[in-house]
Amino acid sequence: MTKIAVAVGAILLLAGGAMLAVYLMSREPAPAAASPAVLALPPATQDPAPAPTAAPAPDLSRLTPAPLGPPPSPPVYGPRPPEPPPGTWEAVPPVPRLGRLGPPGAALNVRLNELQSSIATCFAQASARGGRVAETDNYTETKDAGQVAEQGAAVLMLHVEATAGALRIIDAPVDTQGSASPGAIACVQGLLRGQVVPAPDARTGERYRIPHVVTP
Repeated sequence: MTKIAVAVGAILLLAGGAMLAVYLMSREPAPAAASPAVLALPPATQDPAPAPTAAPAPDLSRLTPAPLGPPPSPPVYGPRPPEPPPGTWEAVPPVPRLGRLGPPGAALNVRLNELQSSIATCFAQASARGGRVAETDNYTETKDAGQVAEQGAAVLMLHVEATAGALRIIDAPVDTQGSASPGAIACVQGLLRGQVVPAPDARTGERYRIPHVVTP
């Protein structure tokens, strides 16, 4: 019995020693104490941030307006054209378009369309003789102030007079010659003069000036 007790005590002693060795090996080592020289170092200092610099002042000289020159001269207008004498065709206000005349205007428009082929013949005949006015033609112009020849289509100012139940073209003076030759215009004028258009709604004594574009 004594030997068994001694063996058990030896086993317990070895087991305790092993457990103590494992415990000591698993512990973390204690941090080393700071050296007195390290503790004596002063705290590190950072350089102060540079002070912000002010932005350069804007160059206001560029914003200064340029000196104003003298004011422009007012437009110069010529003398006002004289009023046309009463009773003349120039005293009759032009009608912008035939539609303003109602049924009489519609009837006149139909007649002008019917004459278009004859108007084209006038242009062809005038071109064959170099654009000159034929001896039998009577070339007339409007007497309104400031009428000038321009490029483009020719415009005739129809002088229309209303009679009982009809419209009669008295004359067709050229208002804008455009690119048409004088011979072609004179031929068309002779074609239009004296045309009588039935218009039951026409009022006797009424007179109209109607611009009409002429093309071949």
